[in-house]
Amino acid sequence: MEKTVNKSIAGVSLVEIMISLVLVAMALIAITSTFPNINKTRKGIQEADQAKFIATEVLEGIQFLTVGGACMMPPLSPSEKEDCIAFETKYKNQMVKVGIVEYTTDWTVSATAASWGGKTVTVTVSWTKDNKTHNVKVTGAL
Repeated sequence: MEKTVNKSIAGVSLVEIMISLVLVAMALIAITSTFPNINKTRKGIQEADQAKFIATEVLEGIQFLTVGGACMMPPLSPSEKEDCIAFETKYKNQMVKVGIVEYTTDWTVSATAASWGGKTVTVTVSWTKDNKTHNVKVTGAL
């Protein structure tokens, strides 16, 4: 008695398994190669957010000290002058280090009044990453 083998239900060959393993490996390599770029992008976003936070803090400090334009429009009382000097010493063209990143702060006040009668101040926070300078600017009213 001979047994007959139905070839239509035969198993998967070793070559087919090897080809599928190579394809899966290539897909995994492609996926994992994107992780360093994702991390680099995430760090760049965090640095920009930190710069925005610093710029906003400096802007709010300027606005607080210039209620009625105190620091920017003399005459100043002795205590106002002391506060303004202390603020400028701490933040004007100074480095603010957060983690391993050093941010430089600066600001400019518009020379002339805006159409609504006040002045505007623009705070710039700069930092260098990969030999490229990045800037964040925040503008507010005085």
